[in-house]
Amino acid sequence: RKVAFWKKISNNAAILISKAIELKIEGEYGIGGLFTSTSTQEVQDQIYHNWDNIVLPALEQVIASLPHGQNLPILQALIINKAPPHTIKSTAKRIVESVN
Repeated sequence: RKVAFWKKISNNAAILISKAIELKIEGEYGIGGLFTSTSTQEVQDQIYHNWDNIVLPALEQVIASLPHGQNLPILQALIINKAPPHTIKSTAKRIVESVN
């Protein structure tokens, strides 16, 4: 039941991230507003806290739906936006094809 809950939230997040990327919210390294400069530290902490359960699966869905040859600079965005090391490591393990 808990897995279904995380999957539903992740699917909804993927829709929002995909649309925000399409609209170019926060530019190339903002990844659909995930790293928006107007977010409070508390919001950023919640994003990173839920990274493996919600955000990363959502990003995997978004990447899978991209046209062939289009990549998102996810790892670069994490580094530029000073993500916690564990977030960078877990992302590198799961989304290596996003490295440009």
